[in-house]
Amino acid sequence: MLLETKGLSKSYERRGERFFAVDNACLQAEAGSFICITGESGSGKSTLLNMLTGLLRADSGGIWLDGIDLCALADAELTGLRSRDIGYIPQGNSLLYNFSVLDNVMLPRHLAHKEGKKDAARELLAKTGIAHLENAFPRSLSGGEARRAAIARSLIMSPKILIADEPTSDLDPRNTEEIIRLFEEVHNQGVTIIAATHERQILPCADRHFVMYNGKLLNHPL
Repeated sequence: MLLETKGLSKSYERRGERFFAVDNACLQAEAGSFICITGESGSGKSTLLNMLTGLLRADSGGIWLDGIDLCALADAELTGLRSRDIGYIPQGNSLLYNFSVLDNVMLPRHLAHKEGKKDAARELLAKTGIAHLENAFPRSLSGGEARRAAIARSLIMSPKILIADEPTSDLDPRNTEEIIRLFEEVHNQGVTIIAATHERQILPCADRHFVMYNGKLLNHPL
């Protein structure tokens, strides 16, 4: 099992009352699997993904990636594991505005103290349809172009697992199809993918489908 969670929960207080953003979520992702998570906005999808990447600590439960207990790691250890093994596409614009598109894509390699690979970065920019923008800065990009740059960045380290939060948001239908094809290619190369999405076009690519509802992760037949 590449990734496994047991009893994963995260709660917050709102107007003096405690509520669960994620409530006792259990998930198993085998190596090479493609999992889609759907659900209404506010159902807990982003909170769950942020915990799976180690960006958000769980209140209770456990997360294991390739046998490593993420909940037991210090922040520095989590950062190192994330840069090596996890490609993450967060929701919204996550690019650094003082870096060019090419440098944004290369950023995970710099953080891991691995230089070079500009050719690989340029290949990813070509696959995502923005090779001509490698020297542009994020402030000049459309929402869809910024999203594609973030997708390229998530793949630069050849991760074991790709975790994507609304990966096709801000994209028009043609570019959505291109990104779905890229995900299929990455999946066919053996990368495990977990994607939270409202985009029904992604579902045929998945081998498992879950629905988030009021913080609960529910298995749903494809």
